[in-house]
Order: sequence, then C-alpha cells, then structure tokens
Amino acid sequence: MRLLCFCSLCLISTAGLSRSESALEKSPSSTIVLVGDSTVVDALSSRDQAGWGWALSQMAKPGVKVINTAKGGRSSRSFRTEGRWDDALSYDADWVLIQFGHNDQPGKGPERASDAKTEYREHLRQYIAEARESGARVVLLTPVARRTFDSQGNLRDSLAPYAESVRIVGEETGTLVLDLHARSTREYLAMGEPATDRLGPPHKAVDRTHFSKDGSRLVASWVFEMLAETSPELAESFDPSRMVVLEPILRIRTPGMGVDGVTEIPGPFEDVAGAMAMEGVVEVSANLDAKTKMSSGTLGFWFYVDRDYQSAPGNEQWKETLVSSPKVIDLSVGLWPQFWGMFMNWRGPYDFGGYMRIQTPRINGPRWHHLAVVWDTDKGLQNLYFDGRPSGADLPRFEPGMEAPVLERIVARLLPDIGISEVRLYDKPLNEEEINSLLSAQYSGQSDHLLGAEDLGEIQVSRDKLSMVYENAMTRPEDSKDWIMEGPGKVEYTAEGMVMESTRPERSDGHIVYWLDRRLPENFVAEWEVEILSEYGLNIVFFSATGPDGVSVFDQDVTPRDGDFKQYHGGDIDCYHISYYADSEANPGRSTANLRKNSGFYLVSNGPEGIPPESTKTHRVVLSKVGGRIQLAVDGQLSIDWQDDGASYGEVLGAGWFGLRQMRWTKAIYRNLRIYAIDED
Repeated sequence: MRLLCFCSLCLISTAGLSRSESALEKSPSSTIVLVGDSTVVDALSSRDQAGWGWALSQMAKPGVKVINTAKGGRSSRSFRTEGRWDDALSYDADWVLIQFGHNDQPGKGPERASDAKTEYREHLRQYIAEARESGARVVLLTPVARRTFDSQGNLRDSLAPYAESVRIVGEETGTLVLDLHARSTREYLAMGEPATDRLGPPHKAVDRTHFSKDGSRLVASWVFEMLAETSPELAESFDPSRMVVLEPILRIRTPGMGVDGVTEIPGPFEDVAGAMAMEGVVEVSANLDAKTKMSSGTLGFWFYVDRDYQSAPGNEQWKETLVSSPKVIDLSVGLWPQFWGMFMNWRGPYDFGGYMRIQTPRINGPRWHHLAVVWDTDKGLQNLYFDGRPSGADLPRFEPGMEAPVLERIVARLLPDIGISEVRLYDKPLNEEEINSLLSAQYSGQSDHLLGAEDLGEIQVSRDKLSMVYENAMTRPEDSKDWIMEGPGKVEYTAEGMVMESTRPERSDGHIVYWLDRRLPENFVAEWEVEILSEYGLNIVFFSATGPDGVSVFDQDVTPRDGDFKQYHGGDIDCYHISYYADSEANPGRSTANLRKNSGFYLVSNGPEGIPPESTKTHRVVLSKVGGRIQLAVDGQLSIDWQDDGASYGEVLGAGWFGLRQMRWTKAIYRNLRIYAIDED
C-alpha cells in the first residue's frame, strides 16, 4: 500500500482577503484550533483510531499549540448548538481549521442535518465571521471522502454537494480552502479499494469513513502538503518528521473487567473505560510473552481520584502502589499532612536508581491523571512524569551501564477510591513530547499550576510605599554583627560579597542557617543578590519565624538548633520557608520552587524554579510579604505567589525573624541585602 502520494489539489480564493489575513504577511502562529467531526478528532485511546487532526497535532513544532476540539458525530449545526464552538473560540486562536459535512447529510436528524446549498453555507459563514471577530484566521477544508467503491471501481460520493458549498463560501468570503475532498478522492482512486480498506480502524471489520492511526498520518500528510502550497506561513508551524509512532509491548486496557469485585467507570477518553474495586484491593495482572531484559523503557498509566486531595494538618497518612512489576519497580501515590505525593521505586537488585518523587500541595479531582516512569540504564537516566511534565531535568541519576531490569509481569491494583485505566509498557524511554502525544490537549499540562510549569508573571513592588529598616552590603567582617550562625558554617568577606559555606560538607550534620537577629515587620520586602559557587546546592530563606507565642527564635525557652532541618520545620518555631534554588546530586535539576509553612512542613505552593540549575550568574531575589500574600521573584520573574487564607494551615504568620539556609554541599556568595517595611495606609 502506498502511504504517501505526492500530488495535490487545493483552492485558495484571494478576493476580499484582508491584509491581516494575507498568508505571507504574518509571523507563524502559536495557537491553532481544529474544529470538526470524527474524521478530525484526536486519537481514541482504547483502540487504534484517530482523525487526521491527531496526526497533524503531532507535527506541531515546539512553541506551536494545536488544540483539537473536534467531536465525533457532530455537524456544522450541532457543534454550535452544543456549545462546542464557544469553547473553541475561548482558546484565542491565531488560526481555526474547520471541516464538517459528514454529519450534515440528509438522514442525520433535525439536530444535525443541514441542507448543503442553504443552511450548511450559512453555518460556515457564521463560523468565519465569528472566528475573524475573535482575531483568528480561518481555513476551511472540504470533507474528506469516504472510501466506498462501486462495482466499477469508482467512489460513491454523497459528500460532493457539501464540498462544493465549502468552495463557494471560501470564494465569497475570501477564506483559504483546502480541498481535502478532491485530494482524498484522487488518492483513494489511485490506491484502490483493498488498500483503502486498510486505512480504517482495525477493531472494526470494515469502516470506510474513519481512520487507523496510520490512516490519520496519511491524511494529515495531505493536509500539510496543501498548506505548504497555499499558506507557507501556517505550514511553517508543522514538521511532518515529528509524527510519532508509539506501540506498547504490553497493554492493560480496562483492568479487572469480568473480575469479581470490580466496577467499570468512565475512563479518561470517551471510548475508554476505567475500573475501581468495589471494596478492598483487587489485583489484576498481565504477563509479557517471556522474561524480558529491558535496559530502557516506559511504564505509564491513568489513575482517577474521586475528589481533591490537599496537604492539611490532621490528614491521615497513606500510600498505595497502583502499578508495578513485582520485585522490580513500583509506581505509587499517597497523601500526607504535608503534601500529595507520587513515587517511583526500584526494588530488589534493581535499586540502582533509588526512587523519584513528585510532591504537590494537592491533586485535583474528580479527574483522571497520568503517571509514567522512563529509564535508560545504558545512560543512567530516569524520570517521572505527571500529566505530561517531568519531575526534573533529563540528567543522569545513577551510574550508566547498570544491569538492566528483567520484567515478566505487570500488576495493577484497583482501590475503591482510585481508578485505573490504560496501563502501558513500552520498550523505549519516551521523551516529553511522546508522552504528551498520549495525553492529548485535554490532559497535557492540566497540573502545570502544581508543578511550577505555569508562568506567574513579574513581581510588582510599589517603591513609594517602602521604608528601609535594614541594609547590609555584606562585604566586610563587621557586617556580621547582627547575624547568628547555626550549624557548622563559616562566612568570609570579599569585595564581591559574603561567601557562606559549611565546614562539614561531606557529613550529614553539615547543614547551616544564618539568622539576622532582628524582628522584621509583618509586612516587608527583602531583596538580595546571590551567586551559587558550588556544583550542587539547596538554598532556602526562612521568614516570619518566631518561637512559641511570638517570642524570638533565640529565646531561652526555645529549643536550641544546630542546622538539622527537622528543628526548623518540625520543632518549636513557626515560620514560612521557600527553597528558591534546588540542584542536589540525588535530585539534579529540580524544576520547582517550594513554599512551606511551619511548624508542620506543609507544602502550600509550588512555582517555577528560582535560580536555574547549574547557573553561574549573579541573581537578584525579591521576597514580599503583605499580610497573607507571599511572593518571591528571581530576576523579576515570580517563582512563588500564594495567599495564606489563615485557616487551611493555621493563622497567618506576622512579624518575625529572617534566615538564610544552605544544605551542607552548598557554597554561595551574598551581597546587598536590603529590607523594607511596607507603609500601611
């Protein structure tokens, strides 16, 4: 069977085309919305079926966002009446690609059918006008042909009137038209009936309308070729070589169906189900054909939480393994008072990679989420992905060349309040793009606000409301007069600033905290410059710190501290702390800044990384606290922006002490610390 035929037929009408819509006068767009029916839809996860929009979205270059709002069974009429068109417009698209016709035909019922020469054309005109009003440019596609042949080898064509109407509306409105109907008709005739039958989804005996993923890739390639001829600017958003072919070596679709004690629930996609245990724990397993040594691979699955889970005092702590390969690897989730967590652990002889975890202040429900681990023992790489986002940088995390794990069986554990769906094992380490291709736009990045992947903007500080309460250039030994060191730390002064490090960097008791012995006001702004000098580091700022009843952290009744972290987050002082630089040997390239509230170590907010891993630059840190509003920015860009409601984790903390913490392996230089009170009106 030929997969690509290098011929094309498309139409572009330029009459009435405004300057803003000229295909060559605007830079490539970043947001493209697809609108249509089942021949356009995203992949259906329970089987090998996808519309051409799925494969086109895989071609998207970095920075280009393709949102597929197409829905099976919809027509130009019903897509609007169901509110789906309003949803499509809400994405503020640069381009909207529209293809209808299959479900507009006679016999589809009054909710869907549209007369080809009247109603259908009017619907298209409305779509064009409203999309343009929203600021988007429009591309119309004639409906892709059906692959139904007569006895003479010709295609039976009931879509021709709708294709002709698209051409007419395109001409009269000056809208770009891709004649996918003519192109697909020509290609199908050249291929012949037996070959075109193989383009349909394999789960159906014969389906001459819809596509397998291979069929989707073929039709998407025609769409791209037509774009390349008529709109090079839009075509520049795509690269056909980026289409991904991913086939698991083991797959558990809906775990436990037919097993006593298991109930089916709606899955992450319309055509895929999930499963939960009615009570207790039900284990369901699938075996590989043989014991398989896997030097690299990916194990991923969908899990459903029935409600929001959030860090909070009084939470009952629990942790459950959801998917595993016994005695090899576990994937688990759990709730603690301090955080929601997701974990990957190697077991037995394969604990070379230790474990990885993702901690968030909460997880949103009721909702499906995706968790996956990837590994490559030859390169020493592993990573844990949650809703399409990695837990850290793609860096070596163990010694390359370790013995490859041997997998034989995959087990899914069903619980009464956590569902499981689509467990898949791949014999390659999928990258971020490939993992997100499994999720679709509906789920990809849905938890970015919890993972530090959401842009928080820039910090805004009104300087006219600030009054200086402390200033220290941190360049002379006498600048230490107001400071107290806890733990085995030392400071040295140069013209460049204060160098701080541990005297016991190789020991587990080598962590240090340097306190400014002054009570700062409840509302303040602090700013300082810092440069990381060590290969690895973890830098934290404590603030609003007090002993019991608001006394000094150095009060005689407060337990003395020596740098041990537990004394600061689980002892008898209350405070906030933010880790604004985190790049440890055990967890290189952490991608988040974390805000915790103490005593209790409650993870209350994650944000984008502050100081990037391996940075050698000098960075300016700004910390602002106004009532319960806490913000921290590095070089002007917010890493933390959180409002303490005074209820979820206890009352808002007020005036208190300020300290700089470094984990034992950290060496950094500080300078130009300035602290301001915020004048209250």
